[in-house]
Amino acid sequence: MSNEDLVMLIQAGERDKLMELWGQVRRLVRDMAYKRLRATNGAGGVTMDDLMQAGFLGFLEAVRAYDPAAGFRFTSY
Repeated sequence: MSNEDLVMLIQAGERDKLMELWGQVRRLVRDMAYKRLRATNGAGGVTMDDLMQAGFLGFLEAVRAYDPAAGFRFTSY
C-alpha cells in the first residue's frame, strides 16, 4: 500500500496503520537525521537518537496535516 493511501486511512481513523507507515518512511527519516548529524558534527551533544525522535514527531505532524489535493507526495511533504 502506498504512503499516501496509508495516510488517508490514518486520517480516516485507522490509527493502527500508523506504525506500518512509519516502517515505510523510517529509512528516509534516518537518512535525513544522519545527514544533519554529520553536518553539525553532533554540536551541542545532539545524538542520532535525538534526531530520530524529532523526525518521528515531524512524521506525526505530517500525517496530521497532509493534504493530497496539494499535489505533493507524502514523503516530500
